[in-house]
Amino acid sequence: MCETWTPTTTEFAILESIQYSILRTILFKKKRERISYRTILAKTEMSCIESFVRKQRLLWVGNIIRMKNNRIPKLMLYGEVQGSRRKGKPTYTLNDALYEDLVLFNINTTDWETLAINQTEWMNKISEGLEYFNQHWKLRNLEGKTRTLFAQLPFHPAKFRGFAHQHTDSGENNNNNNI
Repeated sequence: MCETWTPTTTEFAILESIQYSILRTILFKKKRERISYRTILAKTEMSCIESFVRKQRLLWVGNIIRMKNNRIPKLMLYGEVQGSRRKGKPTYTLNDALYEDLVLFNINTTDWETLAINQTEWMNKISEGLEYFNQHWKLRNLEGKTRTLFAQLPFHPAKFRGFAHQHTDSGENNNNNNI
């Protein structure tokens, strides 16, 4: 039941690697072929595991919103624990994950509950949000891939000034900036 689970970034990375290896096996691709995770997802016409977990959580919360006020899941969603918590980093709660899901799916965080009351409107909003999330997920992965590729270069691109002309006031080249 992934609806109430609040995985961290590390746990999502582990799930994605498991999904990647399973899909690679289904497509009969060897590890040495070095096919990317995005390519595997495109060939299988699937989305990343993170989008699935987040979508399921939003669908589940929509069902809870439509429940009667005396039902236990609704009481648990809106309830608060009495007492003090342990020292250290605050725990990542379902409400924190829900807020993050709403932001990542581009759903307004102030009036989402009124949207969730109407099931078809909520489903449409989640579908739109899923498309939005998948587009930004691909861009986020491309940026990460680019950063990884730049880290493998013998020089850092920000420090590379091969095409930029550096002139001093006297018109001489500045030789103090060795790469």
